Amino acid sequence: ARLWWTPDSVEQASRPAVSRWRAARLVAAGITRVVDLACGAGVDALACLDAGLDVTAVDIDPATAEFAARNLPGARVLCADAARVGADLTAGADGRTAVLLDPARRTARGRSWRLADLRPGWGFVQDVLAGPTSAVVRLGPGAPAEALPEAAEAVWVSEHHELVECGLWRIPGAGPGRAAQLLPS
Repeated sequence: ARLWWTPDSVEQASRPAVSRWRAARLVAAGITRVVDLACGAGVDALACLDAGLDVTAVDIDPATAEFAARNLPGARVLCADAARVGADLTAGADGRTAVLLDPARRTARGRSWRLADLRPGWGFVQDVLAGPTSAVVRLGPGAPAEALPEAAEAVWVSEHHELVECGLWRIPGAGPGRAAQLLPS
C-alpha cells in the first residue's frame, strides 16, 4: 500500500513472501550486497534492504526507476540498461555480492514463456549466471526446464499452492539440480 507502481511493475512484481524468502536465502548464504538489475518497482530490492543487505537497483524505464527510488530509501537506484551497466556495478566484487535479475517477460501480446522474449535477453541472463559473482535469476514458472543451465540450481516456488516462479540460483550452498519451495513453510 505504501509503494509507488507503474502498470507494468505491478503486473511483474514478486509476491512479498517470495521476495522475503529470497532475501533470507541470500543472507543465509553470506551475501551482504545485492545488485538488482531490472528492479521494477523494487519489491525484491526492498526485501533485501529489510534483510540488512546493501542494495544497488537498476531499471531501464525512467518512470519505473523514479518510483523504485521512492520505494527504496537507503538503496542506490539508477535508470540504466542493465546489460550496459551490470559489469561495471559488479567489477571488483567479492564473494559476498550477488546479482539479482528479474528480466521482463511480457510482450505487446502479454505474458510470454519464451526465453527469446526476455528483456534483458536470454544471452545476458546466461552471462550473469556464468559471471564472477553469485546470481539469482527470476523466471516465470513456465520456463522450459530443458533450456535451463545445468550449472545453476533451478527452484520452482509455490505460494499458497500457486506456482509463481522458477528461480535460477548460483550462490554459496546452492548446487546444480532441481528443487521446489513451498511457501509458507
